[in-house]
Amino acid sequence: MVDEMAALHSNDTWDLVVLPSGKSTVGCRWVYTVKVGLMIAYVRLLLSMAAMRFWPLYQLDIENVFLHGDLAEEVYMEQPPGFVAQKESGLVCSTADHSIFYHHNSSGQCIYLTKDLGKLKYFLGIEIAQSSFGVVLSQRKYALDILEETGMLDCKPIDTPMDPNVKLIPGQGEPLGEPGRYRRLVGKLNYLTITYPDISFPVSVVSQFLQSPCDSHWDVVIRILRCIKSTPGQGVLYENRGHTQVVGYTDADWAGLPTDRRSTSWYCVFIGGNLIS
Repeated sequence: MVDEMAALHSNDTWDLVVLPSGKSTVGCRWVYTVKVGLMIAYVRLLLSMAAMRFWPLYQLDIENVFLHGDLAEEVYMEQPPGFVAQKESGLVCSTADHSIFYHHNSSGQCIYLTKDLGKLKYFLGIEIAQSSFGVVLSQRKYALDILEETGMLDCKPIDTPMDPNVKLIPGQGEPLGEPGRYRRLVGKLNYLTITYPDISFPVSVVSQFLQSPCDSHWDVVIRILRCIKSTPGQGVLYENRGHTQVVGYTDADWAGLPTDRRSTSWYCVFIGGNLIS
């Protein structure tokens, strides 16, 4: 919070004023969270285009980018909790008389504090290698971190992530004593499918039992880890294949779920022969 407030002050984001008559304020609160919801299809599309056109990829970071947007209106906001100025510009804040601040952007100038990160090599846990042959995405470090966290670094590897004869159903076996551990691990495996599509289907299967996982479901997760152990550095190659055709594939089984006889479908889309989604 201190760093965020320092950035707000250094950018001259607001002035402390007395609330004008007839104006109202908006509140604010601190939100402790992480960035989620990565649209990997967009990233894959960009990398595919770069590979097909032999573009070099570079990376930069604009610090506090949310502060640089244009604001045409006057906005009056209460001071953030825990950072209420007691004495500034002759103003005294109390629970009965809040000081507030506003930001009115009337200048056309924008100054961004930008950090040059050089050639793109690492992005949100994804390792990116560029060469004259194309662009390779992998998550080797991420995969090894999962194996280390679960104590599976020295496990016996296996070639396939799931036994095709195994049919999982809810309540199959003893309930896990720590279901949260199962959920966290499945979530991490789901992120690994970005560059490890071989495990996409088994991960989608074990994701169906997040609410009440049992030991039989855990056994399938362990098998997925053993498969990852065999090739932790497996990745996806994006290259120039001489065309930009869009091709899609889809498939579905027939009443494959043993509990309700629903069918399961899957699809994949390629642009220029490179996997996008």
